[in-house]
Amino acid sequence: MTGRRRWWWRLAGGLVAFGGIEAAVLLIHGEADELRLALVVALVVCASALLVDASPVEPAAWSTQVEPEPGLGRLDPRTASYLRVLETHLTARGADGALRHRLRELTDRTLRVRHDLSVDDPRAEGLLGHDLRRVLQESPTKLTPDQIDRCVKGIEDL
Repeated sequence: MTGRRRWWWRLAGGLVAFGGIEAAVLLIHGEADELRLALVVALVVCASALLVDASPVEPAAWSTQVEPEPGLGRLDPRTASYLRVLETHLTARGADGALRHRLRELTDRTLRVRHDLSVDDPRAEGLLGHDLRRVLQESPTKLTPDQIDRCVKGIEDL
């Protein structure tokens, strides 16, 4: 729409607003100062026109390709947290208790959901298996990726 046509529409809208307000005032048997009312309507129309004209409205462009960010940012927070614990454990020089703690939490949660038992329950020892029970009950040791894999599979099989 051209600038001139846009202002004609704004003028018509202002006149309609003025007429509507004047009709509402007459309907409630009130009195309005028409000059002040006209000035307020003109002020509102001009201010809204300035706001609309000053803000550039462009259609949204959805054609850009978003590159996946490298690292753990593309994963959900829980999975990223587990991966950080695994990476820290595998790159650490000594034994790290964080992995053992996470494995214990996962085992306890799985036992509670599937068997209504906790890790410390004596009835759970038969379900855990030798490797997983040893990792959870002994002091933290440095685990190899194969040992971690066996522990996770043991938790999945519970």
